[in-house]
Amino acid sequence: MAAMALALACNGKTAGDGKKDKLATDSVKMEKTKKGVSITVKADYPVGNEALLEQVASFVGGQMFYTEDTEAQVVLPPFKGDFKAFLKACTQKRWDELYAYTYEDGPVAFEGDRTMPITSAEYTFRKVFEDEHCATWQCRWYYYIANAARPNMAVHGMTVCKKTGKPLDHTLLKDTDSQAFGQLLKECARQALANELEETIDSDNKLKEYILGDNDIDRLPLPLMPPYLTADGVALPYQDFELFPMHDALVVVLPYDKVGLFLNLPLQ
Repeated sequence: MAAMALALACNGKTAGDGKKDKLATDSVKMEKTKKGVSITVKADYPVGNEALLEQVASFVGGQMFYTEDTEAQVVLPPFKGDFKAFLKACTQKRWDELYAYTYEDGPVAFEGDRTMPITSAEYTFRKVFEDEHCATWQCRWYYYIANAARPNMAVHGMTVCKKTGKPLDHTLLKDTDSQAFGQLLKECARQALANELEETIDSDNKLKEYILGDNDIDRLPLPLMPPYLTADGVALPYQDFELFPMHDALVVVLPYDKVGLFLNLPLQ
């Protein structure tokens, strides 16, 4: 279904069935639990494609040390071609940060089982889509620091052009200011919310109850993070309280059989 829809969306150029030039990948898992601080990192990574491997490493580093402070100086472990070594260094660096945050005000009182971590983090990087031309890595991360009011969570994705090794950005979609696209986004947002909240959201007025700010539901904004391709359609990853009053990200998926006219894919 996805491959067929992509083919229809790209002026007759076929996107393939996902088998031709399929990426070779491997997976790795890193863990560290010590002094009440636990971190787990899982990642798929490409083998035999240096340009794409470098992009995946950059995506991993950017997500593990993500900050909304655009002026912050974030120093990542250097990537020298060895993905496992890079991931190990990132895991250690992130554990060090979490440990510092946990104990910056001195000892933390343990409650309940003292063997359980009081600070924990999980980062998962999975290849969730691939066709002849593109591949997508999706990241889900979660961390909770002892005594914090709530955990931090996010879902981000990166679709990469396999030929150039470069990630796609918001230009993956076109004509997003059109009335037709606005209607599509509204319908898909309504469905995503209904599924997440297990409620019936069957009218514009009902949808407005779940939209933050003064946003026009017929002209909803795209998320700040870039859209990306999945097996089911184009994913729009809205983060917590970005558009919806939720503590977790809400990924709105635009199905391929409806989003075709708005796709702008590099198939050459």
